[in-house]
Amino acid sequence: MTDELIGRYNSVQSIRRLVVILLWITIALAPVAVLIGIAERNVLIGIRDLSFPSNEEMMAAAEASDRNVMIMGIIQVVVFLASMIVWFMWIFRSNKLARALGASAMTYSPGWSVGWFFIPIANLFKPYFAMKEIYLATISPRSFDTEQEVEDQPESLNILKLWWLVYLVDGILGKAAARMSFRAETVEQLIPSNGFTLASDIMTVIASLATIWVVREFTERQQAAFAAAEATLEPQTSSV
Repeated sequence: MTDELIGRYNSVQSIRRLVVILLWITIALAPVAVLIGIAERNVLIGIRDLSFPSNEEMMAAAEASDRNVMIMGIIQVVVFLASMIVWFMWIFRSNKLARALGASAMTYSPGWSVGWFFIPIANLFKPYFAMKEIYLATISPRSFDTEQEVEDQPESLNILKLWWLVYLVDGILGKAAARMSFRAETVEQLIPSNGFTLASDIMTVIASLATIWVVREFTERQQAAFAAAEATLEPQTSSV
């Protein structure tokens, strides 16, 4: 077995662990974010309905809520950025691994497998096809075909399709929540903005679980392909 293949495989496995850890951290933060969001919503409704006993109590509750939301927001952004960085590293390295396994006819380069996530409009479908190619190339490195008829493709590819749908919905909700939050100035605007943020937090949990599912599916395929390559390339010893 070549040193390059061993290096590519170990590189993917090392970053895969970090991806999963960060995704579980994202999931663990979500319930806290939801509770903070519900508390914020109660404060906003209290302000709208003038249900606070005094202005002092109202201001204290609003300041405490804003502080909690800001702290949680900073934590979530930091974890999100870290997750995205290692996620893209994992995709890049997975593409490299598929090529090292023998998939020389891949159409998506390691760089563009990541780059398409940043191209407007194209990022609605191109990243999925890049991920699909990596997946199929990993299953059959020397004979994969991304243009297979649907019925000839592995049933496990449905996992990737479901993940991509969830990923898109999560992205749409997240952007909508961010826009509403930045534009909201009155209590009447902040309350629906808060609702979108809560929905986004819940959807992020679903998207994170789906991504962990995909990473594990890829990992199983990578391990099987690596074991097959090891059996093929390692010199055979015979007993006398």
